[in-house]
Amino acid sequence: MKSINHIKTNGKSVFLPIMFCFLSCAFSCHPAEHSDNILIGTWLGRINNDVQIFYEISRKWDGSLMGYNGIIEFRLSGLQVEVVTFNQDTVRFEELESNQRFVGILNSDSLTIRGKYTNLNINASWPLILKRVDSLPLSPRPQTPRKPYPYREEEVVYKNETAGINIAGTLTMPYRKAPFPAVLLITGSGQQNRDEERAFHHLFMVIADHLTRNGIAVLRVDDRGVGGTTRTGPFFNSTTNDLERDVLAGVQYLKSRKEIDPRKIGLIGHSEGGLIASMAAAESSDIAFIILMASPPGDNSSDWIMKQDSTEAQAKGADDRETATITNWCKRFYNIALNEENPDTARKKLQQLYDERTREEKEAFEKTGISGGTIDIDYALTPHFKRIMSINANDFLKQVQCPVLALMGDKDISGPSKQILKSIENSLKSGGNKSHKIQELKNLNHSFQTVKPDNAEDIEETISPFVLDIITSWIKERN
Repeated sequence: MKSINHIKTNGKSVFLPIMFCFLSCAFSCHPAEHSDNILIGTWLGRINNDVQIFYEISRKWDGSLMGYNGIIEFRLSGLQVEVVTFNQDTVRFEELESNQRFVGILNSDSLTIRGKYTNLNINASWPLILKRVDSLPLSPRPQTPRKPYPYREEEVVYKNETAGINIAGTLTMPYRKAPFPAVLLITGSGQQNRDEERAFHHLFMVIADHLTRNGIAVLRVDDRGVGGTTRTGPFFNSTTNDLERDVLAGVQYLKSRKEIDPRKIGLIGHSEGGLIASMAAAESSDIAFIILMASPPGDNSSDWIMKQDSTEAQAKGADDRETATITNWCKRFYNIALNEENPDTARKKLQQLYDERTREEKEAFEKTGISGGTIDIDYALTPHFKRIMSINANDFLKQVQCPVLALMGDKDISGPSKQILKSIENSLKSGGNKSHKIQELKNLNHSFQTVKPDNAEDIEETISPFVLDIITSWIKERN
């Protein structure tokens, strides 16, 4: 449930490589000679001959340009470049959330861009030369679908009228006779694209491909401020309730399509997306079923996140004493973030908590690779964090009457799988839900990859084929 933008993982802070991972890319040309179409494609360069930075530029539904970037050596991909501007011979790409930018000049051959990348957080810059490439120097993950697909694929845009934003995504539909059952996929915490892409894995694309090949239409969409989806302010000013309204707008869009059976529209939510699916199903009778993939339990979120801190610490090598040290420190952190009403005072107190860590606390965090704690201060002060910490999933799960499939891997370090699944089951039973299946899956992590051991840093499998079959069979049994 925690956002990858705000968590320290795998012994490295996600913010440590920030001078690379939220890069902005730039390419330009003389407008008299080229249109901005010259920017569309894949570009690759190196910083200090050390890491390979790539940028993928395409066009949004409204005609403007958009970008994603990443770092090959760090297995980072799908990172959002929010601003792409083209002015005479200069192009500027910026990642607004993390204060990264790249400004460069496109050579006359339109194949090379020479420029400078700047990390505004630390006021540091590096020269960067980008070259146009046909493909990245790595093989796609084995399960990533390849065209041509044996089904229809359509780029779609619809509106969340309440929020005043446009939501962009991909709708895949079988070639066979309509109408079809359909699912809307809901991403977990943080800003993610429609494929819920991480480390070159396109999880939602793989799920959509499998379901559509089996006769089920799938809608997957960009989060607010990502890709083709607009937003009205900083992403984490949007709460879980706001994201639920985006989901309900997606359900209404699917109902408007003649190819979709309006009585057979379901939701698949991953991590926080599972909580959002539960909230939507509790509110709307238009939802025929929900699938919860590594969803939060039917408890207060703040209690669950504390358990998550404990589970994560133990999974990363902490003993009982070190685990207690970490969770006690995190408890103090959350208490300040949630109860100090003045944002400036809260920021000062949280920074002081970091600065005044005892030797024992520092050693415990360093051992587990969580050198600065588990939640970033900026995120802890957002409306999203404050709302998610106040939610009790039981309030929604006990109202869900449609069929529910809840899955979780026993190697998921986001929390104790048995306890979480039992909590979900108890909540559903207490509300009188008559159709639910709860299943713990062996040797699977939070992304439902097969892991041996769990702390493997790079896994080629995007999602266990066994999980794909479970989801597909369960949906088809009800449709």
